Amino acid sequence: MACKASAAGYFDLELLRQRGVSEELVDYFQHRPRFTPGSHTINLQVNGTRAGRAQARFLDDGSVCLDATLLAAAKLQVPAELPAENQHGCVDLLARYPQSQIHADPQAGTVSMVVPAQALRSPSAVADLSAYDSGGLAGMFNYDVTLLDTRFKGGGNRTLSAFTEPGFNLGNWIVRSRQVASLGQQSRQFSTLDAYAQRTFAEQAAVLQVGQIHMANPVLSGVSVDGIQVFSEQALAQLQQRRVVQGIAKTQARVEIYQRGRLVHATVVPPGPFTLESPAPVDAFAELQMTIHEADGEQRQVTLPATPMHDALAGGYQLGIGQLRHGDGASPWALSAGWSGSVLDGLALGGGMLATDRYQAAGFALGAQPWPQAQLQWSLGYSQPLRQDGGLQSQVTLSQQLADGWGASIAYGLQGRSYQDIQQALDQSDRPGSWREHFSVGLSLQSTGLGSFSVGGSQSRGHDGRASSQANLRWGATLGQVSLSAGMEWGLGGMRDHGRMLYLSASMPLGAKRRLHATTRGSDRGYRSSANLRERVSDTFGYRLGVNHESHDPVLRPSLGGSWLTPSSQLQLDYSQNGSAAQTFAANLRGAAVGHAAGITLTPYPVRDTYALVDVGDLAGVRLDTPSGPVWTDTKGRAVVSQVRPYADNRVQVQNRSLPRSAELANSLGIVRAGRGAIAQLSFVVEQTRRVLLQTLHGDGAALPDHAMVIDGNGHFVTTVQAGGLIFLHDFQADQRYQVSLPDGPACSLEFTLSDNPDPEQYYEATMARCHAI
Repeated sequence: MACKASAAGYFDLELLRQRGVSEELVDYFQHRPRFTPGSHTINLQVNGTRAGRAQARFLDDGSVCLDATLLAAAKLQVPAELPAENQHGCVDLLARYPQSQIHADPQAGTVSMVVPAQALRSPSAVADLSAYDSGGLAGMFNYDVTLLDTRFKGGGNRTLSAFTEPGFNLGNWIVRSRQVASLGQQSRQFSTLDAYAQRTFAEQAAVLQVGQIHMANPVLSGVSVDGIQVFSEQALAQLQQRRVVQGIAKTQARVEIYQRGRLVHATVVPPGPFTLESPAPVDAFAELQMTIHEADGEQRQVTLPATPMHDALAGGYQLGIGQLRHGDGASPWALSAGWSGSVLDGLALGGGMLATDRYQAAGFALGAQPWPQAQLQWSLGYSQPLRQDGGLQSQVTLSQQLADGWGASIAYGLQGRSYQDIQQALDQSDRPGSWREHFSVGLSLQSTGLGSFSVGGSQSRGHDGRASSQANLRWGATLGQVSLSAGMEWGLGGMRDHGRMLYLSASMPLGAKRRLHATTRGSDRGYRSSANLRERVSDTFGYRLGVNHESHDPVLRPSLGGSWLTPSSQLQLDYSQNGSAAQTFAANLRGAAVGHAAGITLTPYPVRDTYALVDVGDLAGVRLDTPSGPVWTDTKGRAVVSQVRPYADNRVQVQNRSLPRSAELANSLGIVRAGRGAIAQLSFVVEQTRRVLLQTLHGDGAALPDHAMVIDGNGHFVTTVQAGGLIFLHDFQADQRYQVSLPDGPACSLEFTLSDNPDPEQYYEATMARCHAI
């Protein structure tokens, strides 16, 4: 608008009249651009950081009302009582913090605030536990089921693997039971991993756990008992140890992981290198046995050594007592206690004991930084079975970060012949441990130019003198948009079934959502190559098309797969041919169900110990971005945030594009704060907005003048008349009477009729209107 204010601060009215702008409109906007009175959805920024979208209320003078809802959205301190002298319920932020700045930009639809640090809400999780949700009642059921059907020359096998976890939360108590099963034509395995009730006492930073539990001592081998234990909340991650195992599969294979003869994990992996994280807590002080069932009937067994130093000094205490869950019927009571933590700068200590009427053990661990960029850990354990000689076990690990991204590590362990863990002692076996001496070394490089590189090897020697060795080599790099990786594993002496395996891979993009993958996997028995085109069509569907080639088969064999993420579950289907007489079909279905007071809500992700229930009015199919991944509301407008990080802020963002066009949210960003074991509740306030486009004429049939001001029944400015007599009412209110203030005559009242059943997917309704003189 080519006009400017006079020295007195007023616009040149004569020039504005010539341009057809009414004096009332000039008077309204003469000071600054501003929002119209009422509620508006705005983008909120606090101290330069985007705080999401929120619903803000603006007063008659265009200033924003800082009420409790907007303060909470901005993560500012909300006063216990709003000032009684303010009839609008707005907080005078400038009076409380004079250095604050608030800027409203109607053109960009933003409200920006700059406030001092003391105005921000404290992020401390311990200082004010009342800020976190607690309690709640709901049941849950997690499932992860895999069907693998393999056909090969001379036979075949069909296996069903299932991991199930039923449970419920009640008043901050967490009750869970976890089972794993592998049911095949040749073997059947079923294990109850644990069944327990657990509660965190946040004020004491302590966790109480009772039932079929795993007592995990910080420095000794743990035991499974029917009993009770208490441990520090900080030690929770250490007690829920989830060993990570790696390997290479020649084909789409079934992998089973055992510890002390008990099945702890079963799943299906694609061809190539794989990394698995056991869903159940396992003992870091005991070996794992991994069996790989290939699609052509080949089976390979790999022994994974114990990793006792992994979390030995994580920090915290543990105290427990219970009756051992032992297969032979002999179930003595066991007492376990331990502590670990930092005592000096750069020095951490740990100790523990485990005792039954037939077995006693004690252990010690030390962690230190002997020199810059170095980590030293040492553990020492002593066991004394009943009526047997005592034995010692020790392990030392040294890692060093070198210059230019290089790192090195070395570990050495020695076990006396008389040393036994509690399982060996209960078996009343006089056989020595599985190893007497264990040595490993590794070298790694992290470089932006050369990529990542690691090489390592290990050797174990038993008390019978037999030795087994293995080595591995891995490399990965990105050249432009092409990703390259290579790996090799050797099994030497005592691990002949492992053999030698080589893996090469390349991946390159073919557009925004497509990638081409090419791999070659070789072993002593030949090689297999494959090429796959993968495309992520949408957030909910992806597919794979590929061909396979084997050294002993000149024909290219097809493979294909698809993955679906639905509002209720995840589904993965794969089919492949491996040679002239081998084919594999795999199907995986996983998800969870939550039962609560309002019904049952399904989710595609496993529900953890702390989660949240969300409702978005009664709107179905609304997408929410959660810490677990995207979810969609069901037919009742409900969804589950399956994983909430306790005593922290968890963001839940509604994707506005998934809302019906007639719906708006007071705030599309929600923050979930919950104590461990709580079921948080989060509700998004839905406001139905009705937008109306009027083609207006004056009562005498003439078009309304451009730039005339439209006001509501309270005299508040609403909008202006556009060219051709168009009026757009962004937020139509059925109980309001709308008027047009004409520059050269009396105001007129708008008369029009709207449908009783507007289409929620239409952005606006269009109709004719007459403006009759008042």
